[in-house]
Amino acid sequence: MSDYYGDATLEDWLAEEVFCVPEVPAAIVARFERYREDVERDINAWLDSDDGDGNPLSWRGWGRGFNAIPDEDTVFNQLVGSTRQAVIASLAETPFESTPAGYKRARAWLFHTGQLHRLDNENSTDGYTAVSLANRLAGHH
Repeated sequence: MSDYYGDATLEDWLAEEVFCVPEVPAAIVARFERYREDVERDINAWLDSDDGDGNPLSWRGWGRGFNAIPDEDTVFNQLVGSTRQAVIASLAETPFESTPAGYKRARAWLFHTGQLHRLDNENSTDGYTAVSLANRLAGHH
């Protein structure tokens, strides 16, 4: 079974593997456009792989799409570093909603802001509590 849940697109790869958020804003995806063809080819190669039993090989063996980026390419790491805060901030631009998508966005924001442990203090890990806590901490009332 696959351990990658996105599509073979740069957008999903950035969200799933690079920033660990539900969605990356289009303006930030555009900064990584130069990597699109190589990353998507690498993801598709993995999706087409076979462990002998009809299952795709584990991402651990394929580098989760990072194989498409040469080690000597320092621009990629600089881009990730310079955009990480903008991606995290984009999660809290609007109030978190009590929906599955809102819950995912709330948990991602709590994780990236170092606040996920506070769910334990609330004695709950359900979606409503994550949304409520994230809204309270982000200043959405």
